[in-house]
Parts: sequence; structure tokens; C-alpha cells
Amino acid sequence: MMREKHSAVCYIFREGAFSPVKEGKPFRNDFGLDLFQYKGAVYEGRTGLHLCPLREVEHLDLFIKSHGGLEKVRQVIESSLARTGLSPRYARPDGKKKDIFPPREKDENRVVARDLMGNKHYYYRFYNENGIELYTMEKKREFFQTIYVPCDGFMVGINQRHRLEEVLK
Repeated sequence: MMREKHSAVCYIFREGAFSPVKEGKPFRNDFGLDLFQYKGAVYEGRTGLHLCPLREVEHLDLFIKSHGGLEKVRQVIESSLARTGLSPRYARPDGKKKDIFPPREKDENRVVARDLMGNKHYYYRFYNENGIELYTMEKKREFFQTIYVPCDGFMVGINQRHRLEEVLK
């Protein structure tokens, strides 16, 4: 079976349409099928349909035999193609991931720094009413959020409920 040219972007078929997936990775196999893995499952490349869970893929030959053999699996793929049409993976073979998923704009207020334990975190910079540069941890969203200040190359957290007014004076 001759390999058709396709793009690096993987598409899954869900809710009646093809959707590009950023984390899709090609999955090598000995059957000549265009397969890719995405979020714990294996999908077929031309149709974007779910083939099997990733945990079962190490026994792909048994999976194909249990579904009637390779010819039967190819027939299922062909009947799916008739229903859904060809995936944009093949319809636009020159598609690149960077065109489908453009890089996020860099935010000058988003910084990477280490906490006192040496772990890296993303922090968001802001200025209070007195013009003091402060930071919050990007992923945490709390009502009384911990405020961080840079100190000797590390970020030191200050709990707003207790000591923030003292420290800012």
C-alpha cells in the first residue's frame, strides 16, 4: 500500500466535524495504517476516528484479529471515509502545526522564577497603588491570593490576610 502525503497536524472526528489536536503524535505500526495517539487513545489518520485505547495498542495485532483481521479494519475505515469524508490531514497535506496552532503572544508581565524550595513557577507581575512591583502565582486563583516579592533571585510569598500591610510599609 503506497503511503499518501499528509500534514503533520492530526485531526479527530467528533461531534460531526474534524477538529485539529495539538498533542497528536504519530503511532508507528507494522500494518501500513496511518495511526496517531492522542490523550490515551489511538486514532486512524484518514478518518480521525477512535481506533482503540492506548493501553491495548501493545497488542495491536490481537486487536485487529479480534475485529476480523486487517482487511475488515480497512473496510471499516473505507466505510467511515464514505460517511465522514477525508480528514484535513490528507486534504491539506502541506498544513503545518504552527499555522493551525499559532504560538501564544508573549506577555511581558508573565515571568518564570524559582520559589524558596527551588521549584520553577510562572508568576504574573502587577503594580499596587503605591507603584510597588508584586507578583501572584499564575495558576492559583484564590480570594486572598498569596503575593510574592523577589528576594535574592527567589520569590517569597506573603499571605494577604496577615502580613501584607506590614510588609508594604
